[in-house]
This record gives sequence, structure tokens and C-alpha cells, in this order.
Amino acid sequence: MSEDVRDGQDGFRARVQVDEGFYHAAAYATPERFYSYGVQIQAVLRSGAASVLEVGPGAGVVSRFLRDAGLRVVSLDLDPATRPEVVADMIHLPVASDAVDALLCCQVLEHVPYTLAEKALAELRRVTRGSAVVSVPDVTPYYYLDMAIPKLRISRRWSVPWHRPRPMTFDGQHHWSLGVGHVDGERFRASLAEAGWTVAGELRPSANDYHRFFFLE
Repeated sequence: MSEDVRDGQDGFRARVQVDEGFYHAAAYATPERFYSYGVQIQAVLRSGAASVLEVGPGAGVVSRFLRDAGLRVVSLDLDPATRPEVVADMIHLPVASDAVDALLCCQVLEHVPYTLAEKALAELRRVTRGSAVVSVPDVTPYYYLDMAIPKLRISRRWSVPWHRPRPMTFDGQHHWSLGVGHVDGERFRASLAEAGWTVAGELRPSANDYHRFFFLE
């Protein structure tokens, strides 16, 4: 068991939530997930970053690709079984301020209560001197139109106006998601701004609409 994360106000302890083989199981290695890997890789390469901190490397797919592309990548995780360069929690990063050009933190923040996720966002901002890609789960229902004809692609989506978020209960891994409980896109954007981030863009891809990406500066 790796080091616990403790919050002085609520006594929360973050523990490793999945076993060692989770990230290499067929149920995890879906085409949708690999689409999300591609979104992360493309964003980092387009940023021109030379150094990257990846928080929560999972199976290490993104880290390996970026290293093969010539970038300096440091991975960080609470679980030593994922073989990160740094074993630590994201609330107290043992990393110098402004240490890396780019940051990746995808499908990680929801593994701690939202108040701690807000603290993590500020800590991630501290160590990053450039851009970041953050993704969180989004279960907000919507209608969409996705149509492709020669030389033209039409993609539109509309939120369901009568949606009322259901209560969120911890499911063994996720403490919160966008679209349930008290957290929605507006609140998450406010949390990003309070942590010092500027949202340069957002993406909820139809190829994997469970992941909402925030491209930060």
C-alpha cells in the first residue's frame, strides 16, 4: 500500500483503488480509451513542450509514446505497481514549481473528493509553466448530430434541458463526475480559474463522450 493522502479537515485517506492488472484488462483497453490517449498525445505534441509530467499514467501508453517522440516524461502515481518515476499523491507533489512545460492529468481527479480535487488543481498549476490537458468523467445527457459528407463535417450537440443531476455516491473508485451530484461544468470551470488556470478549449468527443477534456494554460 502506498502513502495515504490525508486532508486536515475531513480526514480522508486516498488508497490504491484497483489491482495491478486492471489497466491491461480487455474491459479497460477499449477503442474509446485509445481515442482519448490520442487526444492527449496530439495536444502535447502541438504544444511544443519538451518536458511533461503525467499524473496517473495507467498502463503507460501515453508516456511511452511521448518518450519515443523525444520528450522528457516523468510519471507520477499513488500506486507503485504502475511503475511511475515518482510515487506520491497529487495533493502534495514533490516537484519544484514551474518544473515542466506540460502536464497531463486525465481521469484522475475524480478519484478523490471534490474539495481535494480543487487542492490538486492548484498544486498541478504550481508545477506547470506551460499548458495542461485535464480530463474528467462527464455523464451529462445530451442530443447530438454527427454527419460527414464529402468535404463537409457537421457535428452539433445540445444539452437535455430538463436534466436534474442525481445524487453522487462513491462507487469504489469515483467520488464525483460532471453531471451528477453537486458538480457540473460551470463549477469545474470556476475551480480551474480559482486554481490559476485559463481554459483555452474544451472537448467532449463523440468517440468517447464519457471523457470531457479541458485544455489549459
